[in-house]
Amino acid sequence: MKVRDEDRERGVTDDWPDGPAVGQQRAVDGCRPPNTAALPCPWCRTGEPRLPLPRAKSVGETSWTGKRWVSCACGAKGPRCDSDVAAVAAWNRVCRLAERGAEVQGATDSPTWPYVLAFARLMEAKLAANRHKGDRAGWLAMSPLDLMARAQGELGELMASLANWHHAELHPKAYDKHEREIFRQAVLAECPDAPNFAMMIADVCGGLAPAEVPHV
Repeated sequence: MKVRDEDRERGVTDDWPDGPAVGQQRAVDGCRPPNTAALPCPWCRTGEPRLPLPRAKSVGETSWTGKRWVSCACGAKGPRCDSDVAAVAAWNRVCRLAERGAEVQGATDSPTWPYVLAFARLMEAKLAANRHKGDRAGWLAMSPLDLMARAQGELGELMASLANWHHAELHPKAYDKHEREIFRQAVLAECPDAPNFAMMIADVCGGLAPAEVPHV
C-alpha cells in the first residue's frame, strides 16, 4: 500500500514501523515520527507518547514551523526541540531520569540499601586507587573472559586473606589483638576487587546504564 501525496504532507510515510495504514490513523490522532522509539510514559505507565501534528507555515507551504515535543494523554510533556528526532531523544532522557529517580527513592526505603551503598563506596575507592591503570577505557579494551580470569585471581586472594584471619581467630593465644585486626583489615581490602571485575564484565557486555540522578 503506497502513501498518497496528501497523506505524505500530513506526516505519513512508507517507513512507518507498523505500516502506512496505522500511520495514517496516527497522523490523525497525533503521531510518533517514523524510525523513532519514544519510551513509555513513566508517570501514568498507560498512555502512548505522541508528537503533535506538524503544522505548515501557511496554506500551500510544506515546511513546518514551531517547536516539536513528545506528550502523553496524562498531560506529561517533554522538552521542546527543533526536530522530531531531538524531541524523542529529549523525552527519553526525561523518562530515564524519572525512572532512575524512582529506583533510588525505592532503594532508600530498602533495609539493605545502606549496605549496598557502603560496599559500592569500597569498590569506588579501589577503582580510584588504580585510576592510573587506564580506568574505564582500560577494562573496555579487555574481553569478558580476561576480566573473569582476573576476578578469579582476586577471589583467590580474598580466600587466602580470609583463611589467615579465620586461623588467627581460632587461635587467639597465638595472635594478639593487633595481629588479628591486621588480618581482618586484609580481608576487607580484598573484598571489593572481585566485584569490581564483575562490574567490568557487566559493563563490557552492555549491561550497565549509569544513573543520571544525584548520589544518595
